[in-house]
Amino acid sequence: MYEILSAFQLINLQCTKKFISLHLCEARGAFVSATNHYFMGLRKQSEENIEWDWVACTLNPHFEGNDQRHLTGDDALITETVVHWYFGADNTGDMRLRPNIEGAWEKMKSKGPVMLVTADGCMGGAASGQACAMDAQLQFCQVVTAMGALSKGGNLVMRMASLCDHASLCLVYLVSCVFARTSVCKPTTSASTSSETFLVCEHFEGIAEDYLQALL
Repeated sequence: MYEILSAFQLINLQCTKKFISLHLCEARGAFVSATNHYFMGLRKQSEENIEWDWVACTLNPHFEGNDQRHLTGDDALITETVVHWYFGADNTGDMRLRPNIEGAWEKMKSKGPVMLVTADGCMGGAASGQACAMDAQLQFCQVVTAMGALSKGGNLVMRMASLCDHASLCLVYLVSCVFARTSVCKPTTSASTSSETFLVCEHFEGIAEDYLQALL
């Protein structure tokens, strides 16, 4: 994440007094941590004391109804920064559910312009048809959440397990319709034996409300 932020220069502090980001499927907190380190480095170089505010969503590790197999075993960051975490209208943190997506939109609107969304939700290397179907649903929901939360000019970084299936290619087409530039990135710090890549979607151009509601 740090490498991507640096290579694509996704954080611009010259045009804002407060930088706001949303991080989806974020447990255990790697994208937030990388963004924090990169942001602090930029702020040291800036003459302005710009504030960073962030919100992260993930399956709630403290909600007993969630399947324990899908939860993080390390909730230290969540516990220490709980005010920054959003677990949805039902407290599950499941961002495949419409009320939770709409709730995230409302929460981000109350904070101000959102200029960065990261999405880390995928099985990562699982090859079964069921796993691919789960990935497709979750990744589509992450994109819809991002489109409803981002302000014009904002950026999206999304981890992909593969780009060789129909659903993933359709997702690339979808984001290409609403961002000025979409790149497929394989960072040097990503294992060469892994199929993971990252979609880096720059300069959100906005989306008509009726289209957004249809996707929702």
